[in-house]
Amino acid sequence: MSAPIPSDEGARLAALQSYGLPGDPGTPMFDRIAWLASVLCGAPMSAVSLIYEHEQRFLGQTGLEFSRAPRDISFCAHTLAHRQVLVVPDATADPRFRENPQVTGDPNIRFYAGVPLIDPDGYALGALSVMDPRPRELSADQRDGLTMLGELTVGQLTLRRARAAATDLQRRLAAARTREGEFLSEMAHEVRTPITVIQGYLELLGDGSDPAQLTRIIERVRRNGERLVRLIDDLEAASARRTVGSGPEVSLVDVGAIVTTVVDRCRSDATRAGVGLTLVTDGPALVHVSDGQLTRVAANLVDNAIAFTPAGGRVDVRVTSGPDVIIEVSDTGVGIPPHERRHLFERFFRGAYARDQAIAGLGLGLSVVKAIVDAHGGSVGVESTPAEGTRVRVSLPVGRDVAA
Repeated sequence: MSAPIPSDEGARLAALQSYGLPGDPGTPMFDRIAWLASVLCGAPMSAVSLIYEHEQRFLGQTGLEFSRAPRDISFCAHTLAHRQVLVVPDATADPRFRENPQVTGDPNIRFYAGVPLIDPDGYALGALSVMDPRPRELSADQRDGLTMLGELTVGQLTLRRARAAATDLQRRLAAARTREGEFLSEMAHEVRTPITVIQGYLELLGDGSDPAQLTRIIERVRRNGERLVRLIDDLEAASARRTVGSGPEVSLVDVGAIVTTVVDRCRSDATRAGVGLTLVTDGPALVHVSDGQLTRVAANLVDNAIAFTPAGGRVDVRVTSGPDVIIEVSDTGVGIPPHERRHLFERFFRGAYARDQAIAGLGLGLSVVKAIVDAHGGSVGVESTPAEGTRVRVSLPVGRDVAA
């Protein structure tokens, strides 16, 4: 007869997974605990068991030749379900177990005693058990000793989890330090590049350049100045996690008009990159937003699409109005590898392609986009296929004011 399923089964399984246990035999400490239980109770078989969704796995054992068993024939699953010491003097006389394959066949269990392993959060993870091929009883002292060994087992499990958490924290801190160093290096490069360009063109102006070239020089100075301003804005937004309330006031604006202005500004960059840039709007798209922050959203999305699209490709921008106002930016670029997608909205994350191709940026753009859109009660979605392109979809609610 199968054991009942605990009412907190989903949370219990999640707690069990949090321990990161291998569930295989040969873990020395748990083998020792199983051996102590066997000696204490005078039983030839013992096990430290974990109960997973479909099977019982052993962390430690004595006298058994298998390392796991189906959950539906597990004695320990009954111990876990009832959350108290379970003693079965003679399994052949117990209707729950007399037809059990472990009773009718190898290892011919007759006597069983188990204590549940309940962690500090109250979840039953498994059981510490002893077994004997002979019917028998468990003395009061043996029962108490087995219970204490069960508590010792839980203590070892908790200690292992704490050590694993500490190791993971150390790894994360090391990764953060590495990432911080990479960020500072990237930031120095990103700041130095436009300043160097501006200084160079200012020297040309000071040398009395051909008046016919003045327009071109001024345009390049302006463009690099804007690059610095965007960098500083993104750094400020990322470090202070500014909300819309701390920026320009929210007002009713036409999203299509703002996106049109952004696309017009980006056309020269797209032309230099050999990338086609198109815009489609279907009329007024009015929402309550901060026009300055929405401009930043649109600029980041269009700039990214151009930067990650090789020459000969295209970037298509579309603004539509319905229950929500939608901004879609699609490109035929390099796409995003699946393993990088979960990091897209993390601050300072830069994918392998951006690093390899030395694409300008600090990995702040999409994190800033998401923060602004979230503050406006909207959402951001990304669809991407490597070598086929990426589509970013921003949805902004109509007729709803920005969250405080």
